[in-house]
Amino acid sequence: MVAALRISIEIDQNQTNLTTSEYNITVNTHADALYGYALKLSGNQMDAEDIVQHTFERVWLKREKIDFETAKSLMYRIAYNFVVDNYRKDKNRKERESNYQVEEAYKDQGLEAKDILEKAFTALSEEQKTLIMMRDYEGYAYEEIAEIMEINLSQVKVYLFRARKKMQQAIRSLELSHS
Repeated sequence: MVAALRISIEIDQNQTNLTTSEYNITVNTHADALYGYALKLSGNQMDAEDIVQHTFERVWLKREKIDFETAKSLMYRIAYNFVVDNYRKDKNRKERESNYQVEEAYKDQGLEAKDILEKAFTALSEEQKTLIMMRDYEGYAYEEIAEIMEINLSQVKVYLFRARKKMQQAIRSLELSHS
């Protein structure tokens, strides 16, 4: 009896599936941050809600294969991949919206710093937005970003550098046009 109990305890400790309570903890712990990430990527509340819902649904459906400790990075990877997939599907629509927003920035008089940052952010590609969000807003380490985006560490650093430079150029351009 004791040997059978010991074997079942060892099997339970080696399981990688996410229990219902672990799933609930993961959702409660990371929902707000994931929503903020999704909102910055999509620029739209409804899309952000869809991204978060899709992410949590995928985690729930794949819970047998997910380890509690890696659930957070997996959620961000799922959200990122969902955004990229949707972006590819409606790339033309997003480009038109982005161009319209940049044009509107030039028409506006006296933009505030927040407005300038938001306008500059829309000029970035989806990958660049993701990198900026994960590193500068969410505080992820370079290694975590590399794992989530499935690129190597040096690519993370190079892409992030280029994204920041592009954003600086967009900010300068917006400031010059409004001074």
